[in-house]
Amino acid sequence: MKFLVAIVLLGIASVYAAPLPSNFDVDSNLGFLEGDYILIGRKPDSKETFTGTVTLTRNKDKLDVVRVVAGQTTYGVAFYDAITPDQIVVLRMKFTGDADKLSAVYMCSADPDNYARITGYLYDGDTKSPGLEALFPAASLPEAGEDAAATP
Repeated sequence: MKFLVAIVLLGIASVYAAPLPSNFDVDSNLGFLEGDYILIGRKPDSKETFTGTVTLTRNKDKLDVVRVVAGQTTYGVAFYDAITPDQIVVLRMKFTGDADKLSAVYMCSADPDNYARITGYLYDGDTKSPGLEALFPAASLPEAGEDAAATP
């Protein structure tokens, strides 16, 4: 019986922990994402919106995450994962401490100026309706009060 349970768990783990495609360059992609971001989102199971900041710092094959929303700092780790049978690559974030039930799954792309754009779903434990988040690189945005048209 224990052997059967182990086989079933191994099968489930292999479905959810697919290896990254061989042509995916983790090193380049993590370097592309590293930096400071402005965060805009909606809480899970709610229509309440929030803003904040996120800092992604390279740490070997992962990113350390510092997320600040409403004055509350949350720490976590981000890493690439492949999902679905055709190995779509996503960025996963898992948080620690009091926010250990908080996690997120993001798609990453580049904007027309070659800055990263990160958008995804936010989960908090037994979420019925995921939250939404968009991260915009702080370096690409003009400071408050600056003329956006004057910024290259």
